[in-house]
Amino acid sequence: MKKLEADQVIVFAFSRFARSTMRLLKGLQIFKDCQTRFVSITENIDTESSMGVAMFTILGSLAQLERSLIKERVKAGMRNVKAKGNLIGRVRKRNSVLIESLLEAQLSYREIARIAKCSYGSVHAQKKEYLARKAKEQQQKLHELKNKITESRPENPVETMKSMNVSDEIIQQVQIKIETDARDKVREIIGGANYETYD
Repeated sequence: MKKLEADQVIVFAFSRFARSTMRLLKGLQIFKDCQTRFVSITENIDTESSMGVAMFTILGSLAQLERSLIKERVKAGMRNVKAKGNLIGRVRKRNSVLIESLLEAQLSYREIARIAKCSYGSVHAQKKEYLARKAKEQQQKLHELKNKITESRPENPVETMKSMNVSDEIIQQVQIKIETDARDKVREIIGGANYETYD
């Protein structure tokens, strides 16, 4: 509605003009911006009167309250859905298995999107999920491998011999052999360079 198209709007009741407080307030705001007078016969409200101005302010507060209540109901509904283990949001339509297979085949985004009949964004989103899952699986495998190495690591031979009551002379010979082998291994790794050890 443009300015001066209507000097005033008269309705029988608010309910005949708007079905909610927010819609009523929105309509009244439009009339105010267009400098159009609004009159409701049943409620005896005139936006140009002092009572009308006060009512406009009250309706603004009620509309804000209504919006807050709607947000709270939406959040409560989402919490309820999550508590039941259901997913929130639109149903996924992309073929995840097909997209990942095509990614492994190193096809371009354009080719994958054409074959899987989805958008570039869907391909990119699936790739992020795929890489994150692969990284997690790799981390899990590494953790399991470390555990296996720790479990299969042989016991200290010196301590084992002590528990078997082997003579100190033999234990000392074995210990010297272990230390010599360790030094030779280190020298082999560092390319024969000299090094010092400190007890």
